[in-house]
Amino acid sequence: MEYESKLAIPDDITNKAVLIRLFDGVMPEIGPIGSDRFIERRRIQYYDLSTFLFAIKGWTVRRVGVFGKEHQANYRFDMKIGPVDTPERQEKNRWHDRRLTPDKVVRLLEIERYRAIVEAFNVRMRYDKTRFGFQGARIEASLDEVRDQTNERVLLRELEFELQSGSPEALEALMLVVRQHFPADQFPNIVDRLWKIRANLLANGSLERRLIRYAAMKDEYPNGLEDCGSTRTHTLYLAFYDYVRRIIEISG
Repeated sequence: MEYESKLAIPDDITNKAVLIRLFDGVMPEIGPIGSDRFIERRRIQYYDLSTFLFAIKGWTVRRVGVFGKEHQANYRFDMKIGPVDTPERQEKNRWHDRRLTPDKVVRLLEIERYRAIVEAFNVRMRYDKTRFGFQGARIEASLDEVRDQTNERVLLRELEFELQSGSPEALEALMLVVRQHFPADQFPNIVDRLWKIRANLLANGSLERRLIRYAAMKDEYPNGLEDCGSTRTHTLYLAFYDYVRRIIEISG
């Protein structure tokens, strides 16, 4: 089980400003032991079902690479499926030297229940990482920047604190200090930020306009099948639209 906390970074705050808060604000207060800083770049391929099940539930099946010779193989395949903090939660990773087709990813991760997964989307990642000791634990702080596959557009930035080893209480104690320099009203939890974005899209009509556009594009097939072209796009998007609308209405 991974223990981590992720903070969303506002668009008007630069990476440099975030790092200043981290190194000039947080670090002097906690007195980290043996800090080590480095930068990593990776490409990530995400997998999902045609129903967007993983995206809707916040689950992850992905391929990360390419790794260097110091790692077990070229690619790492990760899986995080099921409700967090429940016996149904499954987390694992496997290494392989090849990219693998979706059906082989299913076999590698032993997720036959989700054998219909497909390649959903891929992104480029840049990690500015610092690892340090705190209260007997080993923790990694990472400023993550997510870009589209062309590397031209920033999709998301987050500041993540992950427990590498030791007691989860150490991470909780660290986050009390972190929040003094990264207040929740300015740096919300990443999950809260994502739902705020979805709520705004629903409120300003963006989701509904997209739904109407897909409905206008879809074709009618005499045999009733809805698995071709824009008809399939409309069918899948309708489920996602209804899900977002229901959650916003319940939480609002």
